[in-house]
Amino acid sequence: MTEAHDESRTTRRSFVDVVIGIGTAITSFAMVLPALAYLWPVTQSGLGKAREEVGDAATWTLWQARKVVVAGKPVLVVKTDKGYTAMSAVCTHLGCLVELDPVKRDVICPCHAARFDLQGEVTGGPPPRPLPLYQVSEVQGKVYVST
Repeated sequence: MTEAHDESRTTRRSFVDVVIGIGTAITSFAMVLPALAYLWPVTQSGLGKAREEVGDAATWTLWQARKVVVAGKPVLVVKTDKGYTAMSAVCTHLGCLVELDPVKRDVICPCHAARFDLQGEVTGGPPPRPLPLYQVSEVQGKVYVST
Protein backbone atom coordinates (compact mmCIF):
# COMPACT_ATOMS: atom_id res chain seq x y z
CA MET A 1 0.00 0.00 0.00
CA THR A 2 2.84 2.37 0.66
CA GLU A 3 4.25 1.69 -2.83
CA ALA A 4 1.09 2.96 -4.57
CA HIS A 5 1.09 6.05 -2.36
CA ASP A 6 4.72 6.82 -3.28
CA GLU A 7 4.04 6.61 -7.05
CA SER A 8 1.20 9.16 -6.93
CA ARG A 9 3.26 11.62 -4.94
CA THR A 10 4.98 14.39 -6.91
CA THR A 11 8.73 14.21 -6.67
CA ARG A 12 11.02 17.19 -6.62
CA ARG A 13 12.44 16.21 -9.99
CA SER A 14 9.01 16.05 -11.69
CA PHE A 15 8.02 19.39 -10.15
CA VAL A 16 11.21 21.05 -11.46
CA ASP A 17 10.59 19.47 -14.89
CA VAL A 18 7.08 20.97 -14.99
CA VAL A 19 8.32 24.43 -13.91
CA ILE A 20 11.10 24.38 -16.54
CA GLY A 21 8.59 23.29 -19.20
CA ILE A 22 6.18 26.10 -18.33
CA GLY A 23 9.04 28.64 -18.29
CA THR A 24 10.28 27.44 -21.68
CA ALA A 25 6.78 27.65 -23.16
CA ILE A 26 6.26 31.20 -21.87
CA THR A 27 9.68 32.35 -23.12
CA SER A 28 9.14 30.77 -26.53
CA PHE A 29 5.73 32.39 -26.85
CA ALA A 30 7.15 35.79 -25.84
CA MET A 31 9.85 35.51 -28.52
CA VAL A 32 7.76 34.08 -31.35
CA LEU A 33 4.70 36.33 -31.01
CA PRO A 34 6.51 39.62 -31.94
CA ALA A 35 8.27 37.89 -34.84
CA LEU A 36 4.94 36.62 -36.20
CA ALA A 37 3.33 40.06 -35.75
CA TYR A 38 6.18 41.60 -37.76
CA LEU A 39 5.90 39.05 -40.56
CA TRP A 40 2.10 38.99 -40.71
CA PRO A 41 0.78 40.80 -43.81
CA VAL A 42 -0.58 44.30 -43.37
CA THR A 43 -4.35 44.28 -43.03
CA GLN A 44 -6.68 45.96 -45.49
CA SER A 45 -6.59 49.21 -43.56
CA GLY A 46 -2.82 49.09 -43.98
CA LEU A 47 -0.39 51.81 -43.27
CA GLY A 48 -1.93 54.91 -44.75
CA LYS A 49 0.16 57.50 -46.46
CA ALA A 50 0.76 60.67 -44.54
CA ARG A 51 -0.34 63.78 -46.43
CA GLU A 52 0.39 67.09 -44.84
CA GLU A 53 -0.07 70.70 -45.84
CA VAL A 54 3.28 72.50 -46.05
CA GLY A 55 2.20 76.00 -47.03
CA ASP A 56 0.19 78.37 -49.20
CA ALA A 57 1.20 78.23 -52.85
CA ALA A 58 0.90 82.03 -53.12
CA THR A 59 3.72 82.53 -50.59
CA TRP A 60 6.29 80.46 -52.51
CA THR A 61 8.64 82.15 -54.95
CA LEU A 62 10.37 80.43 -57.85
CA TRP A 63 13.42 78.38 -56.74
CA GLN A 64 12.51 78.76 -53.10
CA ALA A 65 13.08 75.78 -50.82
CA ARG A 66 11.54 75.02 -47.46
CA LYS A 67 12.45 72.37 -44.96
CA VAL A 68 9.32 70.86 -43.45
CA VAL A 69 8.48 67.82 -41.34
CA VAL A 70 6.06 65.29 -42.82
CA ALA A 71 5.16 62.20 -40.80
CA GLY A 72 8.14 62.87 -38.56
CA LYS A 73 10.59 63.01 -41.48
CA PRO A 74 12.51 66.11 -42.62
CA VAL A 75 11.58 66.97 -46.21
CA LEU A 76 13.00 69.57 -48.59
CA VAL A 77 10.29 71.09 -50.81
CA VAL A 78 11.39 73.21 -53.80
CA LYS A 79 9.28 75.32 -56.14
CA THR A 80 10.74 74.95 -59.63
CA ASP A 81 9.69 76.29 -63.01
CA LYS A 82 7.94 72.92 -63.56
CA GLY A 83 6.04 72.86 -60.26
CA TYR A 84 7.08 71.48 -56.92
CA THR A 85 9.49 68.72 -56.00
CA ALA A 86 10.01 67.14 -52.59
CA MET A 87 12.75 64.88 -51.33
CA SER A 88 14.20 63.69 -48.07
CA ALA A 89 16.22 66.45 -46.43
CA VAL A 90 18.58 63.87 -44.91
CA CYS A 91 21.78 63.16 -46.84
CA THR A 92 22.23 59.46 -47.54
CA HIS A 93 25.94 59.70 -46.67
CA LEU A 94 26.01 60.63 -42.99
CA GLY A 95 22.59 62.09 -42.29
CA CYS A 96 23.29 65.84 -42.48
CA LEU A 97 20.44 68.08 -43.61
CA VAL A 98 20.67 69.13 -47.25
CA GLU A 99 19.96 72.57 -48.72
CA LEU A 100 19.01 74.00 -52.09
CA ASP A 101 21.69 75.82 -54.06
CA PRO A 102 19.43 78.28 -55.93
CA VAL A 103 22.24 79.44 -58.22
CA LYS A 104 23.16 75.97 -59.53
CA ARG A 105 19.61 74.72 -58.98
CA ASP A 106 20.65 71.56 -57.25
CA VAL A 107 20.76 70.22 -53.71
CA ILE A 108 23.91 70.25 -51.61
CA CYS A 109 25.00 68.67 -48.37
CA PRO A 110 27.14 71.10 -46.41
CA CYS A 111 28.91 68.35 -44.44
CA HIS A 112 30.91 66.63 -47.20
CA ALA A 113 30.16 68.60 -50.40
CA ALA A 114 27.69 66.04 -51.72
CA ARG A 115 25.45 67.18 -54.57
CA PHE A 116 22.09 65.91 -55.79
CA ASP A 117 19.92 66.95 -58.73
CA LEU A 118 16.26 67.88 -58.24
CA GLN A 119 15.26 64.24 -58.83
CA GLY A 120 17.38 63.26 -55.81
CA GLU A 121 20.08 61.54 -57.89
CA VAL A 122 23.69 61.82 -56.68
CA THR A 123 25.73 64.12 -58.94
CA GLY A 124 28.83 64.45 -56.77
CA GLY A 125 30.41 63.49 -53.48
CA PRO A 126 30.29 60.39 -51.30
CA PRO A 127 26.55 59.54 -50.91
CA PRO A 128 25.90 55.86 -51.65
CA ARG A 129 22.33 56.30 -52.93
CA PRO A 130 19.88 59.01 -54.08
CA LEU A 131 17.57 61.00 -51.84
CA PRO A 132 14.08 59.47 -51.56
CA LEU A 133 11.41 61.51 -53.37
CA TYR A 134 7.93 62.35 -52.12
CA GLN A 135 4.75 63.26 -53.94
CA VAL A 136 3.78 66.94 -53.98
CA SER A 137 0.41 68.33 -54.98
CA GLU A 138 -1.20 71.74 -55.05
CA VAL A 139 -4.87 71.71 -54.14
CA GLN A 140 -6.95 74.88 -53.84
CA GLY A 141 -3.90 77.07 -53.32
CA LYS A 142 -2.30 74.80 -50.68
CA VAL A 143 0.85 72.70 -51.14
CA TYR A 144 0.71 69.12 -49.81
CA VAL A 145 3.44 66.50 -49.44
CA SER A 146 2.66 62.78 -49.21
CA THR A 147 5.12 60.25 -47.82
